[in-house]
Amino acid sequence: MKKAIATLLLTTLVILGFSLDLSSALKSALLKAPDYELAKLNLEKAELDYRKGTIEATNRKMELSAEQTYYTGVQSYRNSLKSIYSDLLNRIFNLLSSKISLEIAQINLENARENLETYKTLRAKGLVSDKELKEAEISLREAENNLVTAQRNSEKAERDYRELFDVPVEQITFNLPDPAKVVTKEEYLENFVSIKIAEIRLKVAEYDKETLPANASDYERKAAELNYKSASLDYENTKKTAEDSVNDALVNLNLLYRNVLIAQDKLNLYEEDFRNTQEKYRKGLISKKEYNSQRVSLLNARKSYYEALKSYYTSVINLLVDSGKDVTF
Repeated sequence: MKKAIATLLLTTLVILGFSLDLSSALKSALLKAPDYELAKLNLEKAELDYRKGTIEATNRKMELSAEQTYYTGVQSYRNSLKSIYSDLLNRIFNLLSSKISLEIAQINLENARENLETYKTLRAKGLVSDKELKEAEISLREAENNLVTAQRNSEKAERDYRELFDVPVEQITFNLPDPAKVVTKEEYLENFVSIKIAEIRLKVAEYDKETLPANASDYERKAAELNYKSASLDYENTKKTAEDSVNDALVNLNLLYRNVLIAQDKLNLYEEDFRNTQEKYRKGLISKKEYNSQRVSLLNARKSYYEALKSYYTSVINLLVDSGKDVTF
């Protein structure tokens, strides 16, 4: 019922022409993703098994075993969640990119047609060779094929997007979360599941060592001691790996954020240049070819901007999910 109400509200907003921020668009699409339903069911089963395990446990080791199974389920859920969000981001940015590629292909076809007509005129006057004319004809055929490919890619990207998203992609707004506020190192490490699992394994090994019967053999005592040392080393290595991982991830997050700002500044410059180009073309000061060249430069700058956005949002979401935080920005 709540899902239906949320979908109805979103549809109403879209009809009225309201924009939707990226995190809201992702959350709405998430509810329609089949893999998300499966991930939720598996997590619910893990929670159910944990409650059952703690009730049936007759000693501390059985309690720890139930807890380890639960966190393994949480880890699987988070991995699934990252994969699903990655797919959702791909659907958004593949569509935006394919629309740009289609527009560029249309411009290139227009240029190829005009170029061929020019070469035909020049060939009639004996100013270019047959080879040069043939090359212009081949360029036109390549441009036609590229347009067909771009159209097919754009149509597929549109279908993939519409499968899970209700809002037109042009109405999604991209608000940049401050990298310093996404997650702290302490939050990440406190909620990183691999550390919790390694810690439980250490507690199990400690329990096994401390609960050995008085008549345990030397072999059993030595084995228990070795298992404890191994679990202890594994725990410390897991913490170290997690610390290195989050340090690298936070550094990378800041780099990706700066990449977005750079791409955005470049895009702004190209947009300003294109406005000037439009005015020059309107006044007849430049050719159609020069006008189209500037259009393509602008479109490529926009595509680079979207690529930078996708990389940044992917990093943000992965950090949030690994930290057990809500994907909201």
